[in-house]
Amino acid sequence: MSAGSYTRFLPNSADNDPFNKAAREALGNLDGKPHSQFNDSSSDFGEWSPEKQRAHYEDEVRAVEHFVINDDNALTFIALHPEWIDSEDNGNALTRTALAMFGKGVWSVEQYEAAYRVACANNNLVLNQTEIAKQKKASLKQRATAERSRIVNLSEEQLENLSLEDIRRLDAEERQRAFQAEGERGGLGL
Repeated sequence: MSAGSYTRFLPNSADNDPFNKAAREALGNLDGKPHSQFNDSSSDFGEWSPEKQRAHYEDEVRAVEHFVINDDNALTFIALHPEWIDSEDNGNALTRTALAMFGKGVWSVEQYEAAYRVACANNNLVLNQTEIAKQKKASLKQRATAERSRIVNLSEEQLENLSLEDIRRLDAEERQRAFQAEGERGGLGL
């Protein structure tokens, strides 16, 4: 007889502990052996097998991680769009669109951008129209500046290859821009 076989027959004080007895009785497990009557189809978490409980827990942890990442990406998206009105309706519309386009999971800022374009095209969002008008004006101004620098920076060879009509058109556009800029400054441009 070895020491290992001797300890198998030692009485376990937990078997006589009233708390343990009550807990086992509540679980229908008076013999202290692992409970084998689990009901994984039940809606009660306590009736599920340990495997199903662990899987459910891991799903919940993953859902929280996805929520945190999506929230960070959504906040980055909102920071890039001053025209965005942060309302429940806009948030729901953007989320529905992203969900329809990309399914459940983690959405990148680029995916929020794509969903935003689709939601805008479908008129599902309420946006700050004053901010949109400012953005359009700035965009037009930027394009005009880029166009002017393109025309002004034409090489002599490129200018020589232009037709007289193109040169007249470019000159008229340049004068119009100059007068417009002077008018915006309050001068007469003369």
